[in-house]
Amino acid sequence: MKTNKIAITYRSQVYILNRTESKHYQIGFETDRWSIRIYITQNNPVRIIINKCVKKSETEYHTQFCYDCYCSLDANGLYLNDVSDPATCRKIKNTTKWFTIEPMLREIYNQLRDEMEMISNYQQWWYMLSFDELEAITGIAQDRDANNTKDVRFVDTCHIFWQNKTSEERNEIYLKYSNKQDS
Repeated sequence: MKTNKIAITYRSQVYILNRTESKHYQIGFETDRWSIRIYITQNNPVRIIINKCVKKSETEYHTQFCYDCYCSLDANGLYLNDVSDPATCRKIKNTTKWFTIEPMLREIYNQLRDEMEMISNYQQWWYMLSFDELEAITGIAQDRDANNTKDVRFVDTCHIFWQNKTSEERNEIYLKYSNKQDS
């Protein structure tokens, strides 16, 4: 079951974020002034973007900070590898900021562990499929004359098909075609 709300702590204040849906990221949560976007890629790195805004006026908000975090996901948890500031495209090396970010990431992971692991599993599964399996799932005809250019286009088109699916649709495809669905 998917979590509809998560709680994060920042400067001893707890913020409740509500789930949002988009085809641009696998998991997303937001509230007034906070947003968290989670992307789980094919080789198992996890990208988490944390954005906090401050209110400048009744209608205008200003980004207080934005952390673009690159993490590793394995059986023992989520590990922060790199953090950068998207506005400057520079890596954040200040350890104080890392100590602010890591507890947030731990909180996020603890609340979303099962979902993140499931997404990671089906991302890895998708990229391991054969041409015949991709064709069966997507309905896109593959090239059968060993033309590498057409093969690349076929694979790219299949990946676009996959990226345009919502998390629920990906999960349904994964369960249906990986023989993991409960009878």
